[in-house]
Amino acid sequence: MRVAFMSTGQGTGLELFEFEDPKPAPEQKYNFARDFNRGGFFHLGVTTPNVDDLCEKLVKYGGKRVGPTMPAFQYKTCCVEDPWGNILEIMDFTFDQYMAEFSAAQFDLTKQAEASSSEGA
Repeated sequence: MRVAFMSTGQGTGLELFEFEDPKPAPEQKYNFARDFNRGGFFHLGVTTPNVDDLCEKLVKYGGKRVGPTMPAFQYKTCCVEDPWGNILEIMDFTFDQYMAEFSAAQFDLTKQAEASSSEGA
């Protein structure tokens, strides 16, 4: 899988996923809990100050939770399937906040891997 993260100056984020192996099957019925390698629309992310309140409201109006509320660094996120099978990712952070945390974590992992490599040499 290849991923590209993009952000506007106003903090709107866009994630693009390309599933390379296995190739997505166009006729495959989408089931987020089972897999996410179908082509086309993957999910829509929404930012809100209270993840659980919005998830409960979506469930009340016909949505279905896809797993529990989960930590994302110091933030929270959960996924809800709408009545038409689309996945909504509900989060209490902006895309820019998440990317800053993600980038810092990736940098730390890279430094740790380099340190381990040099110790073993």
